[in-house]
Amino acid sequence: MGIEAIDITSCNIEDRRKIVAAYEAKLAGAKAQRDRILIDVRKASAAADMGDQRARFAQGGLNKEDAAAGRLILSLEVQVAEARKRLAMAETQVATVEANRHVMAAPRDGEPVRWFEVRTPGDRVIRHRAASLDALQGALLKGYVVTAEVFGASPAGLGGVAAQIGSDVPSIMAGLLAAHGKDLQTWLASHGVKSTA
Repeated sequence: MGIEAIDITSCNIEDRRKIVAAYEAKLAGAKAQRDRILIDVRKASAAADMGDQRARFAQGGLNKEDAAAGRLILSLEVQVAEARKRLAMAETQVATVEANRHVMAAPRDGEPVRWFEVRTPGDRVIRHRAASLDALQGALLKGYVVTAEVFGASPAGLGGVAAQIGSDVPSIMAGLLAAHGKDLQTWLASHGVKSTA
């Protein structure tokens, strides 16, 4: 049985289970093949002891096959152990995420749901829902940093505009005014808003 090509950097638990099962099946096949070789070795040895010259010559080839099968089994045992370890790590990660899902700064009943972008220690940006910036910052582990608040995101946290958090970053309004200031003033004036500047 061949092992299908799966990108292990992005595979899910079910894919990892398939990988483990494929390696286990390959290992079982290699052990069964080695058992057949060992039976042939015993038969050739018994025949050679009875004076069969062809069996004596066959013993050398069978011993080489036995050694190759042994090396294959050792290699597959390492691969099975590594695949099982990766599966266990993935299962632990999923269980940890599920166990901590309710802890991660969940908003209270009646409070607005706010979305924030968080930079991970691995330099990825992920979105988290929280009742407030302070609640989220208090729940984050060391190395995780809130970088932006997301406005206009869907209930699932998709889309919207991320406003960077920090004193050294320009506001969204400053960016809009720089890019579309005249258009905004015209639109505001057409709706009865007078500019004092």
